[in-house]
Amino acid sequence: DDECGKTEVVQIRPGNIDGFLPHVEENCLTLCGLPFKKLDKKSEKNFLFSRKQQLSSLLSAATEASDILDFTVMILFQQVRQLVVSGSLLRGPILDALTEEKKIPSSVAKAMKRLNNFIQNGAGTNMDDKILGFVKECGLARDITKHDTAGLEAYVGKD
Repeated sequence: DDECGKTEVVQIRPGNIDGFLPHVEENCLTLCGLPFKKLDKKSEKNFLFSRKQQLSSLLSAATEASDILDFTVMILFQQVRQLVVSGSLLRGPILDALTEEKKIPSSVAKAMKRLNNFIQNGAGTNMDDKILGFVKECGLARDITKHDTAGLEAYVGKD
């Protein structure tokens, strides 16, 4: 505020991260009472590694089709884009974006879409256990771009 009681407005160009972060620090996060700190590369890398380990543990223990697909989507999205995703949109636009990624083999994309269709159609008793197993295996793969998908390709290619 200046001496007349008017608030100074600072225009920030869209996409200007250098202007956006200080603005958020100053104006938004203090209102919420949240501490704000930019992650350095080492902290970010440690966070992503730890998160992937946790998701892999959850995926290993998962038996429900929806959980298997959700954990696989989170792991593979993080693996190919280095971004963290979660929430109700995992089996919608996030899955769609993931299956369009060049790093995701087409057979893996087909299997995830097929599993999603089974889940959406409520085909619990008619669940394709092979697709379920393949999707889980792909989620647990260390690097999906180097993972052997020959069995999956043969299976989804029969359609």
